Amino acid sequence: MKKLVLACCAVVAIGGCMALGGWAAGGQLYGSYYDGALHPVSETIRDASRLMRDRLTYHVWWTDGAWHSGWFDEDAFEARVEHAAGEIVDDVLDEFDTDWVEDWLETRHEAIQNDVFLPYIGIDTVQRLRFEFPSEEEAYGTDPVCIIFGSNYDVTGADILESTLENGTWTLRLCPDGDEDCVITLPTSAADIFSGISLAIGDHPVDIDGSLTAGSIEVDMDNGALTADTLNAGQLDLDIGGGRFAPSRLCVSTQADIELEGGSVTSTIVTPGDGSDLGYQITAEDGVFLLDGKVIAGGDSGQHHASRKGALSGSPILRAKIDGGTLDLLTQ
Repeated sequence: MKKLVLACCAVVAIGGCMALGGWAAGGQLYGSYYDGALHPVSETIRDASRLMRDRLTYHVWWTDGAWHSGWFDEDAFEARVEHAAGEIVDDVLDEFDTDWVEDWLETRHEAIQNDVFLPYIGIDTVQRLRFEFPSEEEAYGTDPVCIIFGSNYDVTGADILESTLENGTWTLRLCPDGDEDCVITLPTSAADIFSGISLAIGDHPVDIDGSLTAGSIEVDMDNGALTADTLNAGQLDLDIGGGRFAPSRLCVSTQADIELEGGSVTSTIVTPGDGSDLGYQITAEDGVFLLDGKVIAGGDSGQHHASRKGALSGSPILRAKIDGGTLDLLTQ
């Protein structure tokens, strides 16, 4: 056995010497046969290195709290990365509630079928409301309109004449259809984010079941009525024909302009101070202005004009022109 091992070692040694001698003399060491010919070892090594360079890339990455590395076929590695990324995206999406998408698509589909647009919270940005309830034509009638608060925008019980959203302003013109209660639903989360609200209610009685806040509020009515818990505005502009404007509380921080041709305005006006900070400029021709139950102008006061400067710097100012009817305000 030892002799056999020695013989093998001798053969290897002799072969190695011959290979070195042949290489030194300019020869080649052939180590592979393909394509019908012998190929030297140097060519095989060169082809192998090119394969490594062209097809394999060394990658290092972090996952599962540890670093990993290795040589990978580029196409196979890209496919592996795409698969891993897809699994991560799927896992992230599974953590989100996407039921609202189905609700939104259903709402949009119904709106398209009815040829009516309605905003959708989270998708549409509504900054201003412009509502008009025409009643100048007999066909429109004077049915009531109720504004309530819920999870999203909605309108029921109405023939919608126009509903558009442009530059953040939702313009809605409608008349109650008379078959069911006319109800406009606003998102509860949006009750105090509007920069402006304009209500032209004509002869319709309108009830706001709750409170509305905006930078400015405009109300234009003929013989209709408006009731609410609280209207809160920096600036308030009222044009009352012969109707009734009676929110329980009217909060004004800057200015209120009231033009009253008839009917009545009755409310508790809330100012930043204790009520004495309210300044006013009143002209009462045929109507009357009462503040905390006292006749200030018109009526039996003997004067058609009255004014008072607010007690505080920057006090809100009430400017009213009363051609008829009653402006009756209480301070807090």
